[in-house]
Amino acid sequence: MTIRHPLAVIGVCALGLGSMGAAHAALGFNVSLGAGIWSQQPSGFVHYTTNGQQSSDVNLKNDLGLGSKSQGYAWIDIQHPIPVLPDVEIRYSRIDTSGSNVLSRTISYGGQTYTANQQVSSQLKLTQTDFIFYYQPLNNIVQLRLGLDVKALSLSADIKSGNQSSSASGTAAVPMLYAGLRANLPLTGLSAAIDGSYIGDGANYFADYQARIAYETAIGLGLQAGYRQMELKVGNSKIDPNGDIKFKGVFAGIFYHF
Repeated sequence: MTIRHPLAVIGVCALGLGSMGAAHAALGFNVSLGAGIWSQQPSGFVHYTTNGQQSSDVNLKNDLGLGSKSQGYAWIDIQHPIPVLPDVEIRYSRIDTSGSNVLSRTISYGGQTYTANQQVSSQLKLTQTDFIFYYQPLNNIVQLRLGLDVKALSLSADIKSGNQSSSASGTAAVPMLYAGLRANLPLTGLSAAIDGSYIGDGANYFADYQARIAYETAIGLGLQAGYRQMELKVGNSKIDPNGDIKFKGVFAGIFYHF
């Protein structure tokens, strides 16, 4: 499953919802949308076995030289007055980082062998759009969210050196359990929240969670800042690329609530 131009979709939704904010409030809709920057620090390893040639566990930092990078994210949250239907939040984020390094050891990846002291360049991309469907069994000063996060993602991990190259990519739609908790400080505009999504069996799992604080003005404009960590661990050689990939770091953004 591949989601094309989700930022454009969110932008169109934002324009339409912004022009009808008063009408939505009258109908019982509660809408928030925002965007910001996430400082991503990569760690872990990736491997890609092909044609029966076993891949090395290629370290993202030590072997490939991938470093931290800041990139954008966007989201829109729509709550409606129909009790039997879940509320919906859509989140979009993108990881696109590259590096260059002289190998200190010989590695195998995608049917190619790269020897020690060889210069390699690499690129790792992970694009994801989360469709979160949730209910709020508790919705007062403290808000509890429980539901399902369908994460549509596209992953690629490429290595090149001279005439050698190895390229692996894949797409998937991953259903994950979702839970979130938020607390508001009355009369201050301040709030704190934590939420996360998870699927796995211990040995293989996908986890994505964040904690944040926010300040919202009387006109609905606000700021948020927090910390996000995402980890994908897949040891099944039938799924390529796979490995244990982690991205973590602080984020900050702006939002509007109407």
